Amino acid sequence: MKKESRTPFDRFIAIIEQLRDPTIGCPWDKEQTHESLKRYLIEEAYEVLDAIDISPRALCEELGDLMLQVGLHSQIAAEAGHCSIDDVLASITDKLIERHPHVFGGTPLTTVAEVATQWDAIKQRNKSNGEGTLAGIPRHLPALMRGQKISKQAAAKGFEWEELSGIRDKILEEVAEFAAEAVNPEKNPTALQDEFGDILFSLIQLARRHGFDAEDALQRTNNRFIARFERVESQSSKKLEELSPEEWRGLWNEAKSFVKDADSKG
Repeated sequence: MKKESRTPFDRFIAIIEQLRDPTIGCPWDKEQTHESLKRYLIEEAYEVLDAIDISPRALCEELGDLMLQVGLHSQIAAEAGHCSIDDVLASITDKLIERHPHVFGGTPLTTVAEVATQWDAIKQRNKSNGEGTLAGIPRHLPALMRGQKISKQAAAKGFEWEELSGIRDKILEEVAEFAAEAVNPEKNPTALQDEFGDILFSLIQLARRHGFDAEDALQRTNNRFIARFERVESQSSKKLEELSPEEWRGLWNEAKSFVKDADSKG
């Protein structure tokens, strides 16, 4: 058997080109566009995050699926004469070298904080003339993640609370405004939604100041809720929809204690 002479990467790119070939390619792959592939790129990225918590083998597989999306987008761009996979790789390679001068010939840095400061300074230098501070934040980020990035970059320009108590008072003010609008018989749905968003954005400021990620915090809560809910399902002798409010409370309190004990043990 003849040994494959191409590298795994070259073989990967050749397969993608064949999948997109107008004559012999796959009907599904041939009709894909940047727009149609958007949701798959997002889904594969989140599956990579799940795989990190599962096993190295799962991570290897999911990284491959994510690479497929990069390969397809690069091939579609190449067919349109915009850029090739080589251009993509050259771009990221040049960017890594430029943003790590402390590694590639510049003054050495010793702390993560120094690296972050230098990285931000280089990014600001590379912004297009007239481009605003917040212009580079992707619109399609999850809302909490996007809000935290907005908050961080605005704070770096001086838009910052002097004291934590100021953020606390702002949160309480926003909650009061939301509560008042929520019980208003003539409430405006858009205004109610805006007040709710204001609460979340204020909470993001406090999360940033305390050094934790708002997106991660909500995911932790989501995971705790799922664990408690599944415990209720496993312990209930009735269908959940048949439980009385009192039975729900009893089972829920037991589930909270069980999950808390399980977390503390490991």
